[in-house]
Amino acid sequence: MRSSSAAVVLSLFLVGIADAALGSPPPGTVLNQNTVFDADVDASGWTGVVYPIGADNITIDGAGHRILASDASAVFDFSNRTGVHITNFRIEATKTAIQASGASTSTVDTCTIAGSPATALSMWSADEIRIANVTALNRV
Repeated sequence: MRSSSAAVVLSLFLVGIADAALGSPPPGTVLNQNTVFDADVDASGWTGVVYPIGADNITIDGAGHRILASDASAVFDFSNRTGVHITNFRIEATKTAIQASGASTSTVDTCTIAGSPATALSMWSADEIRIANVTALNRV
């Protein structure tokens, strides 16, 4: 009886987090599901997009962590996506922090973008992008 009770509790716990990846994925990972970062990410030397977003209606939560991406073309790219929510990051980049060309009904909030990025947020032909509590700094 005791082991079956523990199995039920474990099953309920796993069901609660089944829709969210936990952890900080390595650079180049296409993010296709809700993701909560659990550590800073050093993407120095990465020259492509650090995190391409590959699905609609997902939340990428930095949980206050930092992404260092001095050489990347962009840190996040959710171009042509709908319903993407990027929140709670410190992004240190020198090129583009967030690319969202053609995106719609998405949100970027509670982020700090630092490190003299050439473009903090690039949103060509985007529609209904909510930007709130984002600070852009010309320093690290």
